[in-house]
Amino acid sequence: MISYLNYRKTAVFYRKTGKLRLHLIAPEYWTIGKMARFLELDIQDMLKIIRRKKLSPGRLIKIWIAAVNASDLSLELGQFRDHVIYFLGRHARRLWGKKTDSAKLTALFLKGIMNS
Repeated sequence: MISYLNYRKTAVFYRKTGKLRLHLIAPEYWTIGKMARFLELDIQDMLKIIRRKKLSPGRLIKIWIAAVNASDLSLELGQFRDHVIYFLGRHARRLWGKKTDSAKLTALFLKGIMNS
């Protein structure tokens, strides 16, 4: 299983209903679960939220690296790595502009998980 890191500390207040305070997982941390499952619906959800919230590739990659490095050794780690590589290769330029170098982003991610 892939670690969600400290998602509770970064949760964003949504609203209060009676005595209940509702918080939503921060979008960057939410992408960890979507990246782990990686169905077509998850990919489309991530594309929408990354655009809408203007999430930077550097911030996302840092969080994905931290999630991998904080997770116990499992087969899911390899799948998560492959999902990130595919996502960056396929969608980075469309998300962050034509000058975005998906190979550099991928190398940054791989370097981060290899140096742990």
